[in-house]
Amino acid sequence: MRLINYRFFKSLQFWLGLGLAVVAFVGVSMYARLFNPEPTQIIVARAEIPAYTRLDKTMLSVDEQHLSPKLAQRYVTSAELATILSNNAVAVETIHAGEPLSKQRLVVGPDALKVSRLSLALQDPTQVIRTIPVKPDQFPGDIVPGDLIDLYVTFGSPPSGDISYTRTVTNGLAMPGVAATPIPTPKGVLPSATFTSTIEEYSATMPVSKRLISGLLVVSVNHEMVQNPNYGIGAGAQSEPAYIEGGVRSLDVLARNEDAEKIDFALTNGKVNIGLRSALARQAIEQGTPVPPSNGWTWTDFTQEFFRNRLTPTPTP
Repeated sequence: MRLINYRFFKSLQFWLGLGLAVVAFVGVSMYARLFNPEPTQIIVARAEIPAYTRLDKTMLSVDEQHLSPKLAQRYVTSAELATILSNNAVAVETIHAGEPLSKQRLVVGPDALKVSRLSLALQDPTQVIRTIPVKPDQFPGDIVPGDLIDLYVTFGSPPSGDISYTRTVTNGLAMPGVAATPIPTPKGVLPSATFTSTIEEYSATMPVSKRLISGLLVVSVNHEMVQNPNYGIGAGAQSEPAYIEGGVRSLDVLARNEDAEKIDFALTNGKVNIGLRSALARQAIEQGTPVPPSNGWTWTDFTQEFFRNRLTPTPTP
């Protein structure tokens, strides 16, 4: 009886140990797969690729790297390379040797020719490329090369005084209630008219906001380079780059000469924000239908609407 119990106990102990070993193995495997995903085949630069260069296979190679899924989505993979190249992909920022090919630093499709080289982007002598510094809260979502943006600017903060505009209007009639003095004229010569001038004054209380320019073509999105928090952590993490793209620090846009001066004025004197145009608006702009100018919005407009809403009776439900 003791021999049976001893053998049973040894057998149970063996199977329990084996079960624990299997559970431990599965747990370690799951942990490794969770924190060290399968390597991703991403595209890297063989040598330095200057900005505004059209890509081809000779410039690129495939490298397997252990990347988090979120980070891997930002890079071109080997499966995506053929599609990228067939769409005339152009690098809009310098890509150094060994660096992964980031989707944010490429432009593809019809816009590729416009930004393939700075000289091509500036084929029109009436245009210039301007850099607009931005902060994360000054533009919506992800902006990529080829997008069209609007530039908004706000000047002043209440109460900072009035802005005024004076226009002189001249006509050939006397003011109402004022008799014209007849002047004798020779026969056949028309009598002279009395000219008067009226002064029209316009004023608005600051601050004022205005959509200054519409339909600026983005040719490059410039990112900060920040340290990769996953660099050197975990098995296989040494393959991750030491630096990755951070927030957007500036946009390079294609602007008309006269708009470049407006951009400079807005950046120097006001607070600038960015609006993203839809694809439908872009089609209209390229077909020669510009976006109508805006009236702007002032502190005077706000107070008028504020009191107009307060004095309007609220409908009874």
